[in-house]
Amino acid sequence: MRCDACTDGMNCDKPGLVLSSVEAESGWWRGVINNGSAFTFLQCLQPSNCVDGRCAANRVGALCAVCESGYHQSTQGSECEKCASQSTSIAGTIGFSILIVAAMVGTF
Repeated sequence: MRCDACTDGMNCDKPGLVLSSVEAESGWWRGVINNGSAFTFLQCLQPSNCVDGRCAANRVGALCAVCESGYHQSTQGSECEKCASQSTSIAGTIGFSILIVAAMVGTF
């Protein structure tokens, strides 16, 4: 068995780790390449997206950069929030339409 040095992004604070079980530090993402025979550690685009070797809540994919299905982010770096239900969206559209019509009627 040979020892390899830990590189940036690796959390090597436990003795006796093997490369396949090394987790990423917070702010870093561990990617699997070559069908699991090798690993790469990359700094996340938004450090808060990668927490304790895992993606933050409701985040998935490479560098934890994507919100999982049913979630969205309003601005870059913000948390993933649950999408509004279809009924909420329809009610909002109807309410807004009523306000527009009322404003138009009030100006004539």
